[in-house]
Amino acid sequence: MFSQDVRDLLEQRHNAIVAIPRPSAGPHLSPVWFLWDGEAFYFRIAKSTAKYRNLKWNAAISLMVMDREGYRYLTVSGQAQIMDSNPADVAARIVEKYYAPHLAPQRMPQGPEPDVVTVRLRPEKVVEVHETIAQEAADSWA
Repeated sequence: MFSQDVRDLLEQRHNAIVAIPRPSAGPHLSPVWFLWDGEAFYFRIAKSTAKYRNLKWNAAISLMVMDREGYRYLTVSGQAQIMDSNPADVAARIVEKYYAPHLAPQRMPQGPEPDVVTVRLRPEKVVEVHETIAQEAADSWA
């Protein structure tokens, strides 16, 4: 689905910025840790957050992942799904992605998490960008 350049980007420990519609204004933007499994993006949110309330109101969301230099990015959009189950394997894979190996075992969820949900986003629209001018500017500092 994505170029090799973007697949490499998605395997790294970048945050994704999720945009969820709000009833009263523009989108609610928030960073999330994510997992891409080749078909869908997954991220986890607490039920006590505005992200959760807004997502329950309108599941049409967008997600953006950008490299640290700012010259490669991916935006996807579609209808998010709050998963009925909170899959422990997704939580574990996110922890393993973002925590160093010596800390990951300590950060694994310990049993059920009734206050957390897993959100799945299967991209319906995809935009991949590799800004060569921005890359040239970033490389000029090396």
